[in-house]
Amino acid sequence: MHENRQDPAPGEDAETYIRKARHAIQRQDFDQAEEFLRRALSLNDQQPATHNLLGVLHEVRGERLEAQNSYRKALNLDATYGPARANLRESAEPHPKQSFMLAELKRSSRDQDAV
Repeated sequence: MHENRQDPAPGEDAETYIRKARHAIQRQDFDQAEEFLRRALSLNDQQPATHNLLGVLHEVRGERLEAQNSYRKALNLDATYGPARANLRESAEPHPKQSFMLAELKRSSRDQDAV
């Protein structure tokens, strides 16, 4: 048994908090989602879904490295967990804004070479 576990409220376990976190993310209530995910982790830190959702939460907050670390934790727990694998892959790709910035950088480099 992990030392960081606490007794859940009656009828509430890690799965319950994961479901609540998903709903909070859908409502864009990210602070509430984080609280639910922290509770889920305190009850069972071996659920890949919890780490994956924490990664999603980091991602929407612009915390890309933290997101990738959470996705990797999920995959360390279950290497076949598809959502974390897909999220990690997408998180490693440039975002549209970054792609635009890279294209602009390349374009300006070509313009400089022509001068």
